[in-house]
Amino acid sequence: MRVLVPLNSIFPSLRQGMLDFGSKHFYQVGNGYHFIGIFMPKVGNTIHFRPQKMSEPSGNKERISMELFDDIVRTYEGFREPRESIYQFLNRSARPEYEATRNLLEKWFQDYPQPYSLDLSKRMYSKLDEDHLGAFFELYCYAWLRYQGFVVKPQRIVDVTKGNPIDFLVQSADTPLFYLEATVAMDVNTADVSQRILRELWNGLNTLQEPNFRIELSVERESTHSLPIKKMCSDIHDWLQMLDPDVVSEWKTTSTQDRWPYYDLDGWKIVFIAIPKPPGSRGKPGNTVFGQRSAVQWRKQHNSLQAALKEKKDRYGNFELPYVIAIDALAINSLDCDVEEVLFGQEVALFDKQSGEITITRSPLLPDRPTQENGFWFARRGPRNRHVSALLLVDELMPWSVVSKTPVLWHNPWAEKPLDPNIWQGPQMIPNMDTPEPYMQERTGKKGHEIFHLQSGGANI
Repeated sequence: MRVLVPLNSIFPSLRQGMLDFGSKHFYQVGNGYHFIGIFMPKVGNTIHFRPQKMSEPSGNKERISMELFDDIVRTYEGFREPRESIYQFLNRSARPEYEATRNLLEKWFQDYPQPYSLDLSKRMYSKLDEDHLGAFFELYCYAWLRYQGFVVKPQRIVDVTKGNPIDFLVQSADTPLFYLEATVAMDVNTADVSQRILRELWNGLNTLQEPNFRIELSVERESTHSLPIKKMCSDIHDWLQMLDPDVVSEWKTTSTQDRWPYYDLDGWKIVFIAIPKPPGSRGKPGNTVFGQRSAVQWRKQHNSLQAALKEKKDRYGNFELPYVIAIDALAINSLDCDVEEVLFGQEVALFDKQSGEITITRSPLLPDRPTQENGFWFARRGPRNRHVSALLLVDELMPWSVVSKTPVLWHNPWAEKPLDPNIWQGPQMIPNMDTPEPYMQERTGKKGHEIFHLQSGGANI
């Protein structure tokens, strides 16, 4: 289990407050001008590598329908058109999976209390995808909480001096438990094709779960051409199997430029750098990608997620109950990001020239590191945003992907008002403060389809 921060050693006064938490193939390079595959820079060898909708006005009055979607005969079984909104497509598609999506949303909406359902339906009906997805995620969170047995009250004022209503006050019978605000991390620039391709490469490499190494991607040139990700991952795996982590630890940075394999094709230039895990962490599978950098600077893989947290953290004033921010990460730069980096600061690899050992730590624990490498909950001066008790995070949740997606609840180790993990049925990441090196420990829970009593492997809703 990876250590986030040496909490006990640096912040001993905080520890007591946390105790309550609970065969290789080689091919010759072709004509020297056009490279194919991933190359070792030696002798030119390549390794194988509406439930309520406002209708059109009628005279001076508006007719209100109690459904989210039109009651019509649908015949269109094609795909969504480029300029078509999500709602328009859902409303006209005759494909079974989208019919199932509509039925589920209608069912959830029928339980949504008046008068708040009217505003929600207007946003659900929006032709602006951002508005529609925001409303959908609110409805999803409402249903997620209700199906766990909570009493959910929408639009409650937390602090009268602020006056901003938060999405939900969550109770157990008449006992208030916590507040929850739902939001969506959207793209600022959805045309960032190269970053989407790199994210897919990240995902592919992380599935390798390499036990002895992590990989740093040095992106020297970017392109919009697709990458042969399966082959690249296979080649990287084969390459790492040939390496001895102790030997790699002794390589000096100035003499390793000819050791690393690279991909150079269709405008891309990506160098793959092996970083040995510390001896105590070897033999344990984990995410393979350590980080990604360009020729100028490290790329942030979680800008929109950070922006969403920053927007919501101080909007509602002082909390007398635990505060949970729920985020549907739809932005390219937020999908499958390292949540621990977002919350606790960027990982940094320290190389000891004398011993040859590499130590993994967090940027906030080091002097003279950029402030943008700080985490949402942990920064240079220590814990911050302690009033945000937890983060409920789900990647790429869309109206038709409810069955296949499950949000994870991340607890704040330094929360002023900790949320009791025992009231939650879904998966969680909980601080374990009872060890010399505290860490975030996974607690398994019910999958999304189990919470909603839906059939797993059925229609992709």
